[in-house]
Amino acid sequence: ALRSETAVFTEAYAALNEINRRIDGRMMAVNLVSASFFRVARVNPIMGRALSAAEDDRAGGNPVLVLSAKGWQRRFNRDPNVIGRTVLVTGAPYEIVGVMPEGFRGLEVSAPDFWAPLARLVDFVADVRGKDRVGIEIIGRLKPGLSVESARAQLAAWDSNQSATVDRTMSIALVPRRGTVPQPLEAIAVFTPLFLAFGLILLIGCANVANLLLARGVARQREIGIRLSIGASRR
Repeated sequence: ALRSETAVFTEAYAALNEINRRIDGRMMAVNLVSASFFRVARVNPIMGRALSAAEDDRAGGNPVLVLSAKGWQRRFNRDPNVIGRTVLVTGAPYEIVGVMPEGFRGLEVSAPDFWAPLARLVDFVADVRGKDRVGIEIIGRLKPGLSVESARAQLAAWDSNQSATVDRTMSIALVPRRGTVPQPLEAIAVFTPLFLAFGLILLIGCANVANLLLARGVARQREIGIRLSIGASRR
């Protein structure tokens, strides 16, 4: 609805991140995303393909998955023939259709082992079956030249129209994402003094230990001299 009914984003995707499930008997991490995720990220797979419209936004989309470089290494030992293979997710067969490049992790701090269609949510989170709502994250790229204030105004207008027909307890907020960590850059300025203070305390502690060792060495000069004079080795 955000894509089709507003003019705020060039593209947007929905996601449910950090789900751990046994895949072929081995615990792996998965992020569930709509197919537009890879278009928003502007990253192409190094093998196979990304998710397509057939796997996007419709309940019961195709059971496929796209491996991260980490998942490709961990689970398949970088097998070049991995495309087309099938793995079992809670008993359901999923086909591997792509492998993403080394270092790509989306907007998360750590890459999952693979990405799967959000439309297959019930295969990964069984307790949502039969429910009419689930909490997801929506990420979009603002259209070029569109200010944040204008985008917020458009989203507020759209949200008010939606609220008339949709029972919700939360409103939409437009929050910037600057890379893999969602906190604003101002957080760095807040924590920098703490890191400097910690470093200064550590430096003072190291200096005190060095002084104690030096004082002990000076105090033992006479003892060491006697030991050497009666034939002890330096060791």
